[in-house]
Amino acid sequence: MKKARGIGSLLAVTMLAVSMVTAGPANVSAASSGTGEAQGKVFNYGTMAYGVAMGNVGVNPHEGYSGWSAIRYGVGETLFKFNAAMELEPWLAKGYEQVDPYTIRIDLRDNVFFSNGEKMTGESVKACLEHLLAVHNRAPKDLQIKSITADGQSITIISETKVPALLNYLSDPYGAIIDMKAGISEDKNVVGTGPYVATQISDTEISLVANGRYWNGTPKVGTINIKSITDGDTLTMALQSGEIDAAQGLPYASLQLFRNDDRSVVSG
Repeated sequence: MKKARGIGSLLAVTMLAVSMVTAGPANVSAASSGTGEAQGKVFNYGTMAYGVAMGNVGVNPHEGYSGWSAIRYGVGETLFKFNAAMELEPWLAKGYEQVDPYTIRIDLRDNVFFSNGEKMTGESVKACLEHLLAVHNRAPKDLQIKSITADGQSITIISETKVPALLNYLSDPYGAIIDMKAGISEDKNVVGTGPYVATQISDTEISLVANGRYWNGTPKVGTINIKSITDGDTLTMALQSGEIDAAQGLPYASLQLFRNDDRSVVSG
């Protein structure tokens, strides 16, 4: 059987790991295990969009642009997200109410768990957002949050000024919700709500395994290996040789090598 290869643009692979989930009831087995056939599947991915030069080493969304890696590789999720039609829709949230021009109440899903088994609650979301505001270099100016209060499965945000785009900003990858009780490791790992758990992190590579506690379906691939390859020719050769199964950032000059290959899927 021929093995399909993927070639994607940055936009096309923003939800790389999330696309590797079969919708359905969440599996509540051990957090680091896949199930059935998925457990033995390995997906190797080469990218130009990870590394020190990109400001996104690790998967800690509260540091630089690392939220992109947290979201892209399935470790974290935000309260809201933009769908393929660029329409805002709830993700970890289930809805919201604009109480007044300065106040918004966000209701959270009741079935979301972090990969360590802890339930996502209003208090855990509050703690995450407060830490984000305390340490991030862009979020405080974007969000303009005066206060956050939690009540069960909801949070209420009061803004310093009118922020019509508040939900848009909460959809930024820096808004990925992480368990602050679990903390942030020295290698910039976090505990999120996504379908994958990072097991090893370096400046050039991330290894991930399926999150058996994922709330929104069963991951279809057991292991994902992310490798930073910043040279276009090297990335091309890695895809040709089968060293990687998919590539992001492939030079346009290399695309013709794959367009007529029925093993390859090119997305622009």
